Amino acid sequence: MMLGFLSFPVLTRILPVAQYGELSLLLKIGLLWTVLSKCGLQNAALRFFPEQSKLSPENKRACASTLIVSSVLLALTCAGLGFALVRAHVINLGREITDLLPLLVSLVAVRAIQPVFSGLLRAEKRTWLFNICELSGKSLGIVCSVGALSLIAIDLHYFLAGLVLAEGAVVAAVAIWFHNAGLFSFTSFQPRFAMNALGFSVPLIAYELTSVVLDSGDRILIGRYLGFGQLGLYSAAYAIATYAEEALMTPVNMALFPAYMKIWVEQGEMATARFLSQALDMFLLGCGMVALLVYVGADDLVSILASKQFAAAHSLLPVLVCGLLVYALHIFFNAPLLIHKKSIVLTCVTTVCCVANLAMNVLLLPRIGIMGAALATLLSYILLVTGLAVVSRRYLRFRLPVNTFLSCIALVTVIQAALRLIAIPSAWLDLLIKAPIAICLYSAGIALLRPELRRRVLMNRQPRISKSDTLAAAEESR
Repeated sequence: MMLGFLSFPVLTRILPVAQYGELSLLLKIGLLWTVLSKCGLQNAALRFFPEQSKLSPENKRACASTLIVSSVLLALTCAGLGFALVRAHVINLGREITDLLPLLVSLVAVRAIQPVFSGLLRAEKRTWLFNICELSGKSLGIVCSVGALSLIAIDLHYFLAGLVLAEGAVVAAVAIWFHNAGLFSFTSFQPRFAMNALGFSVPLIAYELTSVVLDSGDRILIGRYLGFGQLGLYSAAYAIATYAEEALMTPVNMALFPAYMKIWVEQGEMATARFLSQALDMFLLGCGMVALLVYVGADDLVSILASKQFAAAHSLLPVLVCGLLVYALHIFFNAPLLIHKKSIVLTCVTTVCCVANLAMNVLLLPRIGIMGAALATLLSYILLVTGLAVVSRRYLRFRLPVNTFLSCIALVTVIQAALRLIAIPSAWLDLLIKAPIAICLYSAGIALLRPELRRRVLMNRQPRISKSDTLAAAEESR
């Protein structure tokens, strides 16, 4: 996340707005293509490799080799098929994207193979190697691609070439490690096992694909209806909103699943429902804080992170942040469906919201421009979370913290309106002054509006206070 966050201000200062929009569209098309190319085989690695490893070293090598070779064959097949369809004008991506097609195909192939290696490393519990591969691929990609733009020419051919060389080198290095570790051999490929792995993985593509389209489909439509200039503004605002949302959601999401599964297994339904309700309560408070900071500093954040050439994107930022923070709530309403293994229900809800998002973009973009895409994002994520909340309650009911939700809305509305009356010319100074004030006012407001939360915090502190007092008394008696 930090690597992406640090590279974003560099790219928005090197590239013109329209070219940044073209790059955003290119990477989103590549993402959709990658999802189809990898066919969910990374899930098969997590599912089959641990059990095959327990049988014998031969089974372990055969499993890893089959998954790796299958990923290579699928990636090359999908890359070749996509290239042929675009060149035959069956799929029209536009002249600008078509000119970059050979490099895009190469990048998709590399990114379709890499997740299988990552899945095998996770299943093998090679945590350090997994982290090294993930971070080296991203960091080398950023260095090579941004370096090519800076040192050679501002041309997206060089940017993509840098990504392909860097990420391809990391994948090749991991493949050599697997070969030297005795886990990769072409002669160990088993066609029957490959078909079983695909039978398990292919149904999982639907959820991943609809999630990607829900997140990225608007970029394709903006490019089609409004052009790369407007797409560049929207992509910059969306990137800033995503960093704000992921900074809050990603660590919570990583901790939440193992936590509620452990409680479900050890303590049962009532304890799980109580935990999810309390966790959602605290998460909403965090969402309110993030929304307030973005609302107060929208103009400053766009100027500081993206540069003044993207200043027109500041009006999109509050709407997009609100939409993405609503989306972040889905991790709590997913829980009952994941506990009861209702992945098909999850896919159906996501598919409906995906179709709704595309329909709203088609309806709103020609009428109100890129603000229509921002509103479509907000409304589709509200629909997603509402749908998941309704469906998930059939499997596990937990109390919704309505009071916290209303308190956050009231505080964010009042505080941001008050702070907007203060005008400071410098973007950095404006943000440095307003952000701490907003945090203090928000914390004080929550303490006043939510006395039960204040009591809960004080009760959690009480044992520590009592313990420290006891230790102090013991020291004095000596």
